[in-house]
Amino acid sequence: MNISDLIKINYDDLATLSSKDLLDFQLKINKAIEKKQLQEKTKVFEKINTLANEAGFSLKELKDFLKNPPKKTVSVKYRNPMNSSETWAGRGRKPKWLITSLATGKKLSDFEV
Repeated sequence: MNISDLIKINYDDLATLSSKDLLDFQLKINKAIEKKQLQEKTKVFEKINTLANEAGFSLKELKDFLKNPPKKTVSVKYRNPMNSSETWAGRGRKPKWLITSLATGKKLSDFEV
C-alpha cells in the first residue's frame, strides 16, 4: 500500500472496521512512526558526529560542554578596604560588609575598585 492509498482512506472507511482491526491498524502505524523516527535520529546523529569530527571534537566532549558550559566571570566593582578578599560585582544582594559600611554614612563610591 502506498501513501496515496492511505490518503484515500476516510473516516467512513475506518468506521466500518471493528475495534480490533482499528487497534491493530493503530499499532502498525505507531510501529511505523517509531521505525521512521529511529531512522531519522540515526541520520541526524551521523551528521552531528561528522561535523564534530571535522571540527576536531568528540561527541563526548560536546556533551560535556553542554552539561557544563563555561561560566562568564563578572569583574569586581567594589572592594572592602578593611579586607581586600571581600568583593562585590554590583549584582545581587549587597554583602554584609558593604551594608554595614553604608549604614555608618559611607558612600558606595568609596568602595569602587
